[in-house]
Amino acid sequence: MNRICKDDLTKNFLIGRQVSHQPDLAYGGFSYKQLNEVYEQYIYLWFQNKNEVNVLDRPQFIQVEEQARVGSQRVWSFDKAKKFLNTLNLKVVQVLKEEQDIAEKFNAFSVWIWFCCLLSSGARPAIGASSIRENFDFITNIAYIHDKSSRSRPHGRYSPLIEFVVNELQHYDEFIKNINALELANTADHIYYLSYWKKGSEFMSFTLEPLTQKHIASYLSENFPEMDELYPNWTRHFVRNFLELPDAIFKSWYAHDQQNEIGFSKYSSLQPYTYMIEIQDAVNQLFKRLGLKSVVSQS
Repeated sequence: MNRICKDDLTKNFLIGRQVSHQPDLAYGGFSYKQLNEVYEQYIYLWFQNKNEVNVLDRPQFIQVEEQARVGSQRVWSFDKAKKFLNTLNLKVVQVLKEEQDIAEKFNAFSVWIWFCCLLSSGARPAIGASSIRENFDFITNIAYIHDKSSRSRPHGRYSPLIEFVVNELQHYDEFIKNINALELANTADHIYYLSYWKKGSEFMSFTLEPLTQKHIASYLSENFPEMDELYPNWTRHFVRNFLELPDAIFKSWYAHDQQNEIGFSKYSSLQPYTYMIEIQDAVNQLFKRLGLKSVVSQS
């Protein structure tokens, strides 16, 4: 079973260990179909050298509904998530290229960067997508993320940045500087990269607010009315299920290990450079599989 099943959560479930309190179960999971496939491989190993007289001598499996799952029920299928992100990608490109309203451009760009940040970090949808300006280091390409404030998590975690997201953030920063130069608005006082342009009731009145999940929901309902409302934390669930990373690195990256043992900690058993490169490579591959394109290079 250890050789067949590489996922620790699935493996522990199959061999009868307690998994209900494992943090991974809240984000990850597996379908009944996946369980059947592992069982079939396991049984095959037992029977492949046996001289069974009849096919009925080998255990048979009843295939259940593919969509039924153990674990997180909030996970989008890869194809549905890809379709949504590609549609959003094209929408933002079109707005930046053709839209004359600066507020429309501003909000479209902000929403795009929000999803780039969450998909590349597995962060919770905290205010500003945890994008506090001073927490980004573009020399080392590492960001400090503190998306859960609690007694058990008084400190955040460090997350590697991929070049795609760094470039989008820097283009967004240039976009903001150009707006400030026009004296239409001033975001200099904001500690967050991401803001939302909220129009007032009077002509030409508006406010700039740090971007939140409520703004994202409002933007999507206005621009994608055919969509159902998204679960706020869907990106964290999606990344946990579709990013190809070893479980040990995932637990560290998602801060499910002890605070002093997570990646980049001096007590961590993970080699910092390897830890960083493995995450960056996996995130790069995920972005490629999703078919995400820079909104600036196309506009």
